[in-house]
Amino acid sequence: GLEAFRFSISWTRLIPNGRGLINPKGLHFYKDLIKELRSHGTEPHVTLQHYDFPQALEDEYGEWINCKIIEDFTAFADVC
Repeated sequence: GLEAFRFSISWTRLIPNGRGLINPKGLHFYKDLIKELRSHGTEPHVTLQHYDFPQALEDEYGEWINCKIIEDFTAFADVC
């Protein structure tokens, strides 16, 4: 059996514009995935940032070069 499964949580699937409203379908997708993995005894290993950056925030900040992104990423991580 599979002991662990690594996957990334897509920022834009949870919060399409990078900040603001949470997409309930995206949230349920990950909740269901984790629940299913655990029901089979598989430990989820989650990556929060893996090449997926909201376009609106990239346009505003220029990706990670602006320290203001920390607040938005923290809010995303809190949702996760």
